[in-house]
This record gives sequence, C-alpha cells and structure tokens, in this order.
Amino acid sequence: MSQKVSRNAPCPCGSGKKYKNCCWSTYSVRAITSPADAGIEQIFGTAGQVELTEALITELAGRGWEERGLRSAREAGAVYSTVRNSLIFPPGVMWSPDD
Repeated sequence: MSQKVSRNAPCPCGSGKKYKNCCWSTYSVRAITSPADAGIEQIFGTAGQVELTEALITELAGRGWEERGLRSAREAGAVYSTVRNSLIFPPGVMWSPDD
C-alpha cells in the first residue's frame, strides 16, 4: 500500500467494506508509544501477549504482515498482542518498519 487510507474509507481491495473492517489489521503495524496506549495496556494487561517466534512470524507473514518488519520488531524486543492484533514494544523503544 503506497497511499495512506483513512480507516473509515472504502477498502482499496474492492470488498465494499470500510478499510477498518477489512484489510486495516493486515497492513497495520502499530507500536505502543504514547501514555494513552500505556493506559490501554493497563486495561488489557499482558493477556494475549506472545513472543515473536519463527512460527508466529511465518503465520503473520501468511496473513499479509511484512516478514522483514516482524523480524526487525523481534530484534527490538517487541511482542505480539493477540488481543489487539498489534506489536507491543518495550517502553522507550523507537522503531519503524523500515529499521
């Protein structure tokens, strides 16, 4: 995806659904970095947080996640949240998928 798509815009895949209800989670790699996100983690706790193993990276890559970005995130200490379908980084880690 080269252009940023609004979450409420029609999905570029042509399904007719809103992007947030279709392919958004497939292309979204989000890091928890703000105090608000930290508050969300206090609500969810650490339930559903799993280590980025080779098997999980392969599975997520099969769902459209970028394998190179997942490996880079693992090296930065990230874990995968099954509850939020996102990556969670240790406090203070600044990361981008291009690292």
